Amino acid sequence: MVQKRRHLSVSPRYRLASRVHLTLEPLSRGLFYALLIAIAVLSPLPVICAAAILWLIRLLVQWIGINIGAYLFGQGHIGIIRLVWDIFLPVINLYILLTNSIHKPTRWS
Repeated sequence: MVQKRRHLSVSPRYRLASRVHLTLEPLSRGLFYALLIAIAVLSPLPVICAAAILWLIRLLVQWIGINIGAYLFGQGHIGIIRLVWDIFLPVINLYILLTNSIHKPTRWS
């Protein structure tokens, strides 16, 4: 968590393209999960089932891709923990960005 906080605190020094990517990726993932929750709450059952199937397909494709990449880089089998991390990462990023904006870190140990 400290590494992620440090990474986000120095992001103003990145090139514009990197900053845009680092902003849009977690934002789009958070929007995806927010819309998935909205569909689950507000939609009829057939739409909920379709959204759940699409979400499971997304998780399966992501899991396969990550594990192939991990194998190619000699990291072994990542497992399910990466998928759980993907769900909570937008919340963690938002928390870190808010705490960094309130208490600006000046030095890292």
